[in-house]
Amino acid sequence: MSETKRKLGNSKQTGFSETSEGPDSKKRKSPVTAKGAASKKKQHSSPGEGESPESKKPASKAKNKKAGQLVDPNTGNEVKASATVESKPDAKPTSSKQVEAERTDDQAGASTSSAKAEPTSEQDQPVEINRAPVLTLWVAVVAQRQGFSEEAGLTFGKAISGMLAHSKGRSIGVFDKKDKDDGAKQEREEEEHKQGVAKHDVFGMSIKAKDVGNDGDVRALDTSMQAIQHKQVEGYLKRAFKDRLQDAKAALKTLADSYKPEDIGKHCYHLYEQFRPTIASGQKGWGQKGQLNLAQIKGLAEQH
Repeated sequence: MSETKRKLGNSKQTGFSETSEGPDSKKRKSPVTAKGAASKKKQHSSPGEGESPESKKPASKAKNKKAGQLVDPNTGNEVKASATVESKPDAKPTSSKQVEAERTDDQAGASTSSAKAEPTSEQDQPVEINRAPVLTLWVAVVAQRQGFSEEAGLTFGKAISGMLAHSKGRSIGVFDKKDKDDGAKQEREEEEHKQGVAKHDVFGMSIKAKDVGNDGDVRALDTSMQAIQHKQVEGYLKRAFKDRLQDAKAALKTLADSYKPEDIGKHCYHLYEQFRPTIASGQKGWGQKGQLNLAQIKGLAEQH
């Protein structure tokens, strides 16, 4: 009996209890042993070799984004910068009709100058011609605006276009430059005075002309100091412009009439530089034809 109590006491100390002896007997594990088993089970489900506990955790989506990008903290998706900008409370939405109206106004303003240069009728179609007859006709129209007769204007046109043509020819080497002779110039001026030659302000220049009647009408002089015949100038313009002479004259008159008679002389040559036919520079362009844009001429009158 005492032996049995001793065995029971030993079993309590070791944490085991025995039910019976023999080959079929089984031992019950103590709480300490159960904890050990649980520890083994936990170790069995631990990460495999070479893995760290952090590698099993899902990587933060925010870390996968590039620096400087905005990320939604709830979904981890990238948020465009434009989506984060809030409209001002006082900003009023612009309707599609307003946008279209503003776009139409901008396009109309940008194309106004070019639209004026486009032919709007058969009379505004460009004329293929060289510069000399264009300048002759323009001077004639300006002279009439300044108060001279149509016949006088034609002779002034021929005289001035010839003077400028020779000046241009000398500058590009077409004509030889004249030698200045002050003595010969003085003698010529004295002879001109005897013949009733006087200078007149035409086209911003001082042009010599002589009286041809009691009504005060005058005619410009050619290089030989003879009065230019206006009929010859008229025939010259008809041959150059052909059936477009009246169209060109009407356009030039519209431009001249947009200026006061006392002001046209200050602007006439600058205006000519804007609408004259475009040709090659230098000797290549001498006598070359270009296009005279009648719509552009009328556009210059409207701009003024």
